Amino acid sequence: MRNFLLLIFFATSFFGGGAASLNAGGGEFSASKSAQTPEPVRFSISLGGANPKASEPFFVFANFEIPRGSYIYAEDAGDAGLSTKVELGLPKGFKLLEKSAPKPETEKSSEFNIKIYKKSLKIAFKIMPPENAAGTFKISAKASWLQCSGALCLPAGAESSLNAEFPEGSGGEKSPKAPESKKADSGFLAALFGAFLGGAILNFMPCVFPVLGLKAMSLLKDSGGAKSGAALYCAGIVSSFALLAAILLFLRKAGSEIGWGFQLQEPAFVAFLVLLFVAMGLSFAGMFEIGAGLTRLGNIGGGGTKSGAFLSGVLAVAVASPCTAPFMGSAVGLALAGGAGAGKTFAVFIFLGLGMAAPYCALSLIPALRNRMPKPGAWMETFKQFLAFPMFAAAIWLLSVFAKQRGADAAAILMLGALCLAFGLWIFGRFSAPINGKKTRAFALAALIAFLAATLFTAKTALKNGSQAENAWSLERVSQVRKSGKIAYVDFTAAWCLTCLANETAVLNTAKTREFFKANNVELLRADWTDKNPQIAKELEKFGRAGVPLNLVYPANPDRPPIVLPSILTFDAVKNAVKEASQF
Repeated sequence: MRNFLLLIFFATSFFGGGAASLNAGGGEFSASKSAQTPEPVRFSISLGGANPKASEPFFVFANFEIPRGSYIYAEDAGDAGLSTKVELGLPKGFKLLEKSAPKPETEKSSEFNIKIYKKSLKIAFKIMPPENAAGTFKISAKASWLQCSGALCLPAGAESSLNAEFPEGSGGEKSPKAPESKKADSGFLAALFGAFLGGAILNFMPCVFPVLGLKAMSLLKDSGGAKSGAALYCAGIVSSFALLAAILLFLRKAGSEIGWGFQLQEPAFVAFLVLLFVAMGLSFAGMFEIGAGLTRLGNIGGGGTKSGAFLSGVLAVAVASPCTAPFMGSAVGLALAGGAGAGKTFAVFIFLGLGMAAPYCALSLIPALRNRMPKPGAWMETFKQFLAFPMFAAAIWLLSVFAKQRGADAAAILMLGALCLAFGLWIFGRFSAPINGKKTRAFALAALIAFLAATLFTAKTALKNGSQAENAWSLERVSQVRKSGKIAYVDFTAAWCLTCLANETAVLNTAKTREFFKANNVELLRADWTDKNPQIAKELEKFGRAGVPLNLVYPANPDRPPIVLPSILTFDAVKNAVKEASQF
């Protein structure tokens, strides 16, 4: 069944049309190699214009002087590299209103794009002092960046400070304008476009495709309500993505280390989805009607209610969001980056929702497309029953996630709960029909409630008895491998990441790759993010990623930075990265 999932994934990747090149990470962008250490970047901060006045905004500039032949990355580094970051230390009562930087240069290769500055960089910070500000004050700044020259990239950092004072009275010059940066933020527009395409491709992920298929079938049953149903379904999707963005922002502000797909790091939520998908699969197979009783959740199978159309969009987002579809990686990374504002985060997530809603909305609102769909008939019931199997496949995948989180014994207990659920639903579907007497229907309802209680009990038992798996990866382990003279290959993965599973099955877990690693003195380490792990989250953020997959090749030389591979792996990409690392 896992191969079935991977088959659908690869078909999705093909549909993406080479999308990996936009979503891929890459190594250092270089045209030539240099063995000499470059002249370092100089960093300082300066005050814009004359001394500031109380209650009026003023500007502080972070200045980077970049030597010839070198470059540093932009805050949005693109598909590879490390972001240039500046943190200001402001006196009490001072507020940072906004930050802007000039448009970076974009360097492109066949596998990735990066955004860099080559000569100089001046980042403007607009600051508002308090109303009663007087006397002298001090502003400090701490900066970090990755300086690259040829094939050599070195992490660096510096601190700077300035002293200024507020003049007496209300005179003074106007604050200078910040350098133009946001007028044509093509990088952010590209991220929005990538988010839209990535959201559209999410419809073809194994967990979501049955939802889209059944919603499309509902058009044939109720074409008159197509527009209202489409609006509610799309509203469910977009509002769910907006809610995800709000939750992510709230948790990040509260100090939680989270990332894309965070809901599947909660074993209780994974267990709920396993049971839900089992129930939906049984309904599609005809064991009971999904419109009856408690099984109306989402009303996925038919015309249904307005709330059903909305909830089906919510459910689609719940099961789709862990998948990092092509085009999505950079967009989500930008949205969740530490320096990204709430506005950008919400914009990216809204465009993800619009992209995911687009196919169904197009079928609903464009009569020409809807008219090309096959006519209603007996095939619809056959197709509905067929869609039960992708639902069961999704349940098996989610069960494998739960097994990695809580162990094989806990997964077996959860499946016992699924058996209780199935038996209760069978009794309910068999004896609750109106043709049966009142006592029979009452028995069916009581049996369903009893078996639901048994299901809940077994699920709780599975969660309590489970034990979390340990990660093989750690920063200390990487350091040990490199000190021993080996190359460290780190696979940041998760059981709920279909792209990761595809990479492991098609490339990393093959005999060909294992033999290549053995011959080239490479040790494979796995950073398993199936459960929450703050250290892994920080490491992902360091490389501008909000989620997995991320594959790194660390040269044995500890002074060399790691090489970042594309999100969708090939053996040649792994081979070339290892060969490059072995040169150092």
